Amino acid sequence: MVEKEKVEKELKELMAEQMNDTAGWSKQKEKEEKQEELQELVRKMERVKEEESPEKEPQQKREMENASDEATRQFERDGEEEEDRQREEEEDEDEELLEIEAELRKVAAQLHELRRG
Repeated sequence: MVEKEKVEKELKELMAEQMNDTAGWSKQKEKEEKQEELQELVRKMERVKEEESPEKEPQQKREMENASDEATRQFERDGEEEEDRQREEEEDEDEELLEIEAELRKVAAQLHELRRG
């Protein structure tokens, strides 16, 4: 970019000098050379941009895939945590039911003793 600006500045200077110079043939030739140099720089810049573009696309694709993979892992972790929580709740409920059942048997046994006695 700096070279491009430098060449453009030189080109403008040459154009200004050409207006003031009566022997403009050599200046015209130099102007044409500078224009060609400027065009070559522009072509180089375009090639560099084209070369960078394909490199960035796979990188973006990789980043998106990584983000997707991380979201999937988080979803799976959340699902596993939910399953663990539900399993714990079921175990707690089962334990509570067993305690109630044991208490009922105890009360039934006491009632049976009272009827007998």
